[in-house]
Amino acid sequence: IAPILVVIGGALFFAEHPPMRIWFCLALALVGSWTMAGLVAPNRLGAGDLYALGAAIFYSSYLLVVKRVRRVLDGPAATLWTAVVSAGVLVVAALVSGETVIPATPLGWAAVILLGVVSHAGGQGLTSIALGRVPVGVVALVLLAWAPASAFLAWAVLGETLNGFQVVGAGIILAALFLARPN
Repeated sequence: IAPILVVIGGALFFAEHPPMRIWFCLALALVGSWTMAGLVAPNRLGAGDLYALGAAIFYSSYLLVVKRVRRVLDGPAATLWTAVVSAGVLVVAALVSGETVIPATPLGWAAVILLGVVSHAGGQGLTSIALGRVPVGVVALVLLAWAPASAFLAWAVLGETLNGFQVVGAGIILAALFLARPN
């Protein structure tokens, strides 16, 4: 749902009107995502579904805000400021909920450092740079590559087995990304 919301937000807030090819590729990638999930839909929506919807709304909002911020800041500065704001909000949330804020072990520190370098600086930093160069809808579409990348990494690194739905769905998503690339 997040990529759909981002494409709609890009049209509403940035006058980005993607060509029909992008809408087709988005639909194709979503079919691929559904296929990776086993071609099933829940027979009822539960709390987890509502949390997932909330996450999609917040992540879409994040991408749209970063797109806006990129009008005045370069990619690294935008990434830094989103980290500062996010850290402030998360520290307050952790303190209110009674969570530990400072890691107590070297392994805890390693996890925090790796998340900061790989996930935030690498992943969000490169996303921020991309948001300053291409339409937000294209970035949202490319982010759907996370599902096949995660599945193949789980297979290669952790030895997890991929079923036929996951392989076919990943192929559909990657085909959609290939078709969406700029000419």
